[in-house]
Amino acid sequence: MDDLYGVLIGESPKDADKAAATAAALRRRRSFGELGMLSGDKVLSRYGQNAIGQADEYANRIQQTRQQDIDNAQTRSYQDSQVGHMGSVLAETMRSNKERERLQARGQDMALLAAQARARASNKPPKLTVADRRDLTEGAGLVGNLQDLLSTFKSDYAAPQVMGKSIPMARPLMNTMSSMGVGTEEMDEAQNWWAASDRLYTLFQRNKLFGATLTGNEMKAWAQANANKNMKPEQVKTMLSEILKTATKDLQANVDGFIEGGYDPTQVAALTQRAGAWEDGNATEDPETGMEEEDFGDLTAEEIEELKALREAAGAGR
Repeated sequence: MDDLYGVLIGESPKDADKAAATAAALRRRRSFGELGMLSGDKVLSRYGQNAIGQADEYANRIQQTRQQDIDNAQTRSYQDSQVGHMGSVLAETMRSNKERERLQARGQDMALLAAQARARASNKPPKLTVADRRDLTEGAGLVGNLQDLLSTFKSDYAAPQVMGKSIPMARPLMNTMSSMGVGTEEMDEAQNWWAASDRLYTLFQRNKLFGATLTGNEMKAWAQANANKNMKPEQVKTMLSEILKTATKDLQANVDGFIEGGYDPTQVAALTQRAGAWEDGNATEDPETGMEEEDFGDLTAEEIEELKALREAAGAGR
């Protein structure tokens, strides 16, 4: 067995060699102590006792250090395993999300191909979806309501003026009096116009943009961008004209986009004049089951099967 000091100061000692040399050194020290205690000499006896105590103390410290190393190794192993597990879960989640996005994108592509195939097979322009019809009718309705409000507005409906200045809160107070049945005929007429403004434009468009409940900042922004009861007549007209111009431009852009996309101009024109319900002509009845069977137009059998598989996969992932 190598000497302890030789092992410790030697070139790159191994842990196993250091542990063996340390244990051998402690055993020798304890053996020398036992010999000293057995000699009967007072000095050697005292030396032996001290040597045994030191050897036992060193052995205990080494054992505590070894146990601490074992505990630390177990903790690191557990932490490493947890980090590895979380990494695996994250990787699987990312893979699953990417696969779901791929399926959704492919499903949308196949649905578009199916719609185009139906249009080619029937030699008719594609049908507008429910959302498309709603956008057109709501846009046309907003433009029509604004036109009605602007054409029926009278200067007396705005805030009363004194030397070219509005009297703050006068019109809201007069409208409140009218709503309580104590207003004049002119006040009732103005109240009816402002009520129509709230019903046909303000509430409808505000809720569409912000939802039913507005925050303080949203309410302030809305009030600054729209006509209100404390404005001068010219301000109310200008506000309504600008809003009508924007709504008309948006509606025209929507109409142009649908017509350029190959949709039936007659159908688009009808929807911009009134709200209409249209029959869905993309389904036929299966004579064997009595259930509606989807018309896939001129899609190939392989394309139809892929589209059905994508729909099933998307449904299972919800």
